[in-house]
Amino acid sequence: MGGFSIKSYMDYLERQIMQSAISMKTHYKNNASI
Repeated sequence: MGGFSIKSYMDYLERQIMQSAISMKTHYKNNASI
């Protein structure tokens, strides 16, 4: 893990949070339309 830094870790976390938020929103929308 060369070149690992707090900034890249924060960017990674932010991306993960965005992905889960998007999938949760989509999941909720799909369930609500039933």
